[in-house]
Amino acid sequence: MTSIHLSVFQMETLTSGFINGGTRGLGSDQDLVYFGSEPEYKWGVLLDCHGTDRFKNLLKTLNWKSIMSNVEPEAILHELIKETNGTYGKNSGSTMILIKIFPTRIQTFCIGDSRVAIYKNGQLVYINSPHINSNPLEIERLKNLRVEHELMTDPYPNISSSTILRGKRGIYNSFYDDYGQLLCRISPTQAIGHNGATGYCVEKHVETFNLEDDIRVVAGSDGFFDMFLLEGEVAEDVEQDRVDINSMTVEQLLQKAENRWKQSWKYHWCESRPEIMYETTFPNHCHDDLGIIVWDNKKAV
Repeated sequence: MTSIHLSVFQMETLTSGFINGGTRGLGSDQDLVYFGSEPEYKWGVLLDCHGTDRFKNLLKTLNWKSIMSNVEPEAILHELIKETNGTYGKNSGSTMILIKIFPTRIQTFCIGDSRVAIYKNGQLVYINSPHINSNPLEIERLKNLRVEHELMTDPYPNISSSTILRGKRGIYNSFYDDYGQLLCRISPTQAIGHNGATGYCVEKHVETFNLEDDIRVVAGSDGFFDMFLLEGEVAEDVEQDRVDINSMTVEQLLQKAENRWKQSWKYHWCESRPEIMYETTFPNHCHDDLGIIVWDNKKAV
């Protein structure tokens, strides 16, 4: 039998696997996904927009295939946004997940509180740290900006099992200019848009793998990952979510997340009175949009 040896360049042209994505507008219908396949790589873009539609409409005009063809797509995107000179307004922004997948490596670029998880042989090997107030790197970065933090008055429900919610208190971040004028007020500590008020400090990651590894990449908006348990108080529920996120198709994952937004829950809302529990559902106006991109090197998605 003749052995075949491929050069690095040849290997880079043999990108395999399946990429797919989708959205469900359960709230304000502001999630965007773009993805595609090139000879050398596959690529994906996930955007969870917020505020007015002005920045979302700008993002929809960009040539994402061209942006993702660059070695540093996040830098190209930053320059394109700067060229608009803030015409989208301070009350309009988005999170950002960019993914490039080569035959034996995955590159990710993240801003905001959307997540991208990489599973190798069924086990989570990487997930980005969301840009929120508990992120140590963000705490340090914010020292160089004029920003004030405000604890939310009421707790928001956070899933801790497949049937239980627990109340947690979030934080609003208000960014100011040197003259004390409010630039924007958002819950994550970083986003694109908002006339650049939050700064631009991308979390970058490269994950390598062998050709025999089973690899799955799942990028999702917070509306998606808020309904999946990466940890929790019921081990069986966490394990079931791990299995599902590694095996379900895009449509099945979106449906599972939507079902959880719409199901009945047991809600422990008071941090100081954990024994108090209510049966509740998320009101329709509180449902969050769902956006995901999935790449798998073994099975159709």
